[in-house]
Amino acid sequence: MAAAIIIYVILLIIFLIISSLVFRQATKFGYLAPRFKIVAAIFGILSFTIIVFSIYLLMQLGGTGGSGYTIPDSVESSGGLNF
Repeated sequence: MAAAIIIYVILLIIFLIISSLVFRQATKFGYLAPRFKIVAAIFGILSFTIIVFSIYLLMQLGGTGGSGYTIPDSVESSGGLNF
């Protein structure tokens, strides 16, 4: 599971780098209208937030969180199934 999370994070970083380079190229040479730059910036912030949240959820999925349930001593010491 840890390998999957690492691969996922690396692919997201590569995606963000390539996307930012394309956006920089488009704004540098004036392919985008000024109003669209604002929309693209808002979309970028939202997508970055979603990506960070998904990484957080993946980290929580891989963790060993306690469920709060404990097995009573009488069940552990019985040594077998009780019918």
